[in-house]
Amino acid sequence: MDRLAAMSEPGAIVVLLDTSPASEAALSAAARLAHHRNLELVGLFIEERDLLHSAAYPFAREISVLSGTSRPFDSEILRSRLDLQRRRIERQLQQEAGALSLTWRLHVETGSVQEALAGMGIRAEILLLGKTGWSGSHGRRLGASATQVISGTDCTIVLWEGTPWPARGPVQALITDPDSGPAIARMAAVLAGVADRPLHLLFAPGLDPSREPDVLAALGPQAAPVTVERLGVASPAALARSLRRRPGGELVIGRSGPAALGCDLAELVTLTDTPVVLVPAT
Repeated sequence: MDRLAAMSEPGAIVVLLDTSPASEAALSAAARLAHHRNLELVGLFIEERDLLHSAAYPFAREISVLSGTSRPFDSEILRSRLDLQRRRIERQLQQEAGALSLTWRLHVETGSVQEALAGMGIRAEILLLGKTGWSGSHGRRLGASATQVISGTDCTIVLWEGTPWPARGPVQALITDPDSGPAIARMAAVLAGVADRPLHLLFAPGLDPSREPDVLAALGPQAAPVTVERLGVASPAALARSLRRRPGGELVIGRSGPAALGCDLAELVTLTDTPVVLVPAT
């Protein structure tokens, strides 16, 4: 277990921020989750150490994406840009938190994603970040920060994509084993409660039917309608077909999901262009 998950109460809703559209949408979603859970909203802005070191070299240059021209690049230029990003992020965080009367703070850390999270001294109940960052691609790939977080963080992770909150469609939860099923169902119920949307539970083949009532009981008392579907085949293609038949919002999965469907985590996470919620192993 990483240090972030091991921190003592109280927990917080933590959102990893840059100035990309995906990050801005993740911030709005994080604010609504913090309001719903009555938790502090914590923004995290990471200044990457490798980038800072690279800018210090006297021969450092940068190439414009639009024109392809090379231009000077040094520590002073980088520091100025980082300061501008931080101020913009702080304004956005203040606005989102102020609209919902949330307690909030911004942490600025230097290092890798894992180092920054561990160094905060805050237990994240839920960690949110944009799925693709500045890549400009939707649904079919992961950004560098998302890849780092998935491999090195053991808390509930929300990889956000699209609008600040899906307007329609059910929250969908993939249940692949009876041990993690209740935790996945509880997380799905939380998300459904935030936006007043229904739930759709997808049970993988091979799951003991006698354990399904335990998963349903974990939803607790809630008004959202619940539907159940049993996948006929344990494969990413079968899951993709189900998601296309019933377009929804977030897809909630567990760490055992990829193995149960015969794929790796990156493939499963990028199967849909909606937010994906990764629940840690129990």
